[in-house]
Amino acid sequence: MENVPPGSRPNPEPPPQSYAAADIGKPGFPRLTREELARVRALQRFSRAQHLRIAWVRGERPGFKEFIVFDATDGPCEVWAPGYLVMSGTADTYCNEYYEPGENPYSTHAGPARC
Repeated sequence: MENVPPGSRPNPEPPPQSYAAADIGKPGFPRLTREELARVRALQRFSRAQHLRIAWVRGERPGFKEFIVFDATDGPCEVWAPGYLVMSGTADTYCNEYYEPGENPYSTHAGPARC
């Protein structure tokens, strides 16, 4: 949301861009790896999600970007806690990994389990 408290500096790193999964293959859409594309296609095929978006956020290791897929039901910049459920998480994070693109677009966080 770009809210910078008085006396602090804005983050010099621009927030990651998210993309609508429906735009895969269109001009300007970033190239996906084979694994990333397979993950998105499986979610499109087997979930009821209508607003799938993808993004690359900070990973656990410095310099590593984590590929995430989330259902942006309230638009690409939702700000209410806990955020959007990350649908592409691993088996140990699938039920409680969330992404808040409007409040903290740089990484995911844990939240209440939905499974």
